[in-house]
Amino acid sequence: MYAVDGKQRDVQVLIAGILCATAAITFLAYLFATRSKAHHAKKRAQKVVLASAVFDADGRILVNTDGTLPTREITDKYNSISFTDDFNASHPVLHWLFRVSYNWNGVSDLVPRMQTHLLARRAPAEDESHPSSSSSSTVYDPSTYSDHSVVFRERFCVAASNLAASMHASLENVGVLYDRIIETGTLSDDVATRRITRTANKSTNELELGVRKVIMGKGQVLFLVREVNLEGTDRLLNSGYRFAHVANVGRAIAESLQIPVTVLESHCASLRSYVSNTEKLDKPGTWLSLFAPIAKAHGHGFDIAVNRHHQNQLPDAQLLAMPPQPWQHDMLLTLDGLKPQACLRMLEKRLQANEDHTPQYLRERRFASTVISTIQALGASVPAEWFHQSTFVAKQLQAHYSHIATGHAVPTILYAFAVMGDMHIAIDAYSDIARVPLSFFNMRQRCYSGSPDHQVLAQDIHTEFGPLLGRKIVNATPSTRAGRLKISSVTKQFHKQTTTERQASFGDTDTSSENNLVMQAEPTGKASFSPHDSEMADPSLTRDNIWGGILVNSETTVKTDSRNSFTMHPGGGQGITTQSGLGPQVNVGKASQEETFVDELFATTRANFSPQRQGY
Repeated sequence: MYAVDGKQRDVQVLIAGILCATAAITFLAYLFATRSKAHHAKKRAQKVVLASAVFDADGRILVNTDGTLPTREITDKYNSISFTDDFNASHPVLHWLFRVSYNWNGVSDLVPRMQTHLLARRAPAEDESHPSSSSSSTVYDPSTYSDHSVVFRERFCVAASNLAASMHASLENVGVLYDRIIETGTLSDDVATRRITRTANKSTNELELGVRKVIMGKGQVLFLVREVNLEGTDRLLNSGYRFAHVANVGRAIAESLQIPVTVLESHCASLRSYVSNTEKLDKPGTWLSLFAPIAKAHGHGFDIAVNRHHQNQLPDAQLLAMPPQPWQHDMLLTLDGLKPQACLRMLEKRLQANEDHTPQYLRERRFASTVISTIQALGASVPAEWFHQSTFVAKQLQAHYSHIATGHAVPTILYAFAVMGDMHIAIDAYSDIARVPLSFFNMRQRCYSGSPDHQVLAQDIHTEFGPLLGRKIVNATPSTRAGRLKISSVTKQFHKQTTTERQASFGDTDTSSENNLVMQAEPTGKASFSPHDSEMADPSLTRDNIWGGILVNSETTVKTDSRNSFTMHPGGGQGITTQSGLGPQVNVGKASQEETFVDELFATTRANFSPQRQGY
């Protein structure tokens, strides 16, 4: 028998020990890397993140080499002002983000200075610095600036710019904002909830604590969506990205967002449908709609019933394939103010009338039959209680439903039945009806290619961010690092917006969060601005400018009349002229916002269905 000496046996044991130790270290390193990646994903899923959902012509989604979506962190969490301040579709800040995503040109020139401002907020500043200009208000300490709304919006714009740069695209082509906020970080909480529900001996209080634990700690993800052509697909592939079907990368994406795979697949399908609707949907002709505002339970504002699959559209049925002719509009005018049953009776009488079979009578009869079938089709798709109480509004309205991201289609013509929807009627049984905030729905009607709202938004952006970003930030010194300066009253005056004022017509009363996050509008007019002015492009011109780079457009007029006056400008702007002694006066115009069909229908509905006040 072959005998092994002791020295050779020791070598074998040593080699075996080294191999075991190497395997153990490798396993521990792999386990550490896996746990670290999972912990990082879980932590990221509890933050507010901006993600890019880019689809190609085959419906594949853009992913990184590890199968996850391109993302950028906006902030650790949204800073709520009160317990009722939720960042959702009714929040004015989200409305601002949504409008900006349809008009990146209005903010693209300010993004570099937003980045500088965010970096300056992290660095300490001195309080005894002196400005280079004669006005001391041009220097401020960024650490004292605590407007979370401005900072959050700056972070959003910077995150979008970084996403565009990582994909070698311009900010203008990064995509439009998805109309829903997706909650992340719910995967582990769902498991904990199931564990709690399986425990039979748990008390009701413990179950409530478990549910509350699920609510707290969730993150949110905002999606910028777009579709690329073959050339754009090749460019992204050359940049190191990959396109894959959701079924192949769904698990990796779901783990990175900490949500169930089934929920992710549902969201991806909605994202794909959303980008198709914004770029390809063509909806010409004349449509009959139901306009049903629903009062919120807490008494602040209204919701609106919308098409579940196209949430920027009302529930409707097609009436004509073309815009109505004058005689057709005149025929619909006879139904103004009538309820659906009364409209049907009047139209049926017209069908049963014994008149000469002239060409005019025959075409009116055919049109009456079409209107009857359209009313019946609309009534079958909406809650019957609402529809029977609604009244017909014989106004020819225009909606921008088609190609809202490209602007290659004519507006859609609308006629509507209007009613104040009963909040106690559930709409879950109707598969094609959803409920969204009325203010958000109305804002979306201004978001389309070529909208006049783009100029209004650009003016608001430069009015609010111009004084802030145009101020001179002085480097800190160790001796004065603890000092702080306050923002001057000039800055506070220019930081006021008109968003809350514009939404007041929809019954959205002020809350503590809105007062802090969206500044109230000034009674005086604001200057109009252009994002392409040379002074904004040249930092050297704005560094010592007391106005911080704010631009005044051609609507500014100079008057020498010595009387105080209030003027209305033909271009839609208005202003207040003040006079202190003799001399020239400068009247600064304020651009007016486009009135949508929602404004007209809501005013009519409120007048018809709101209870009359006693004593008026």
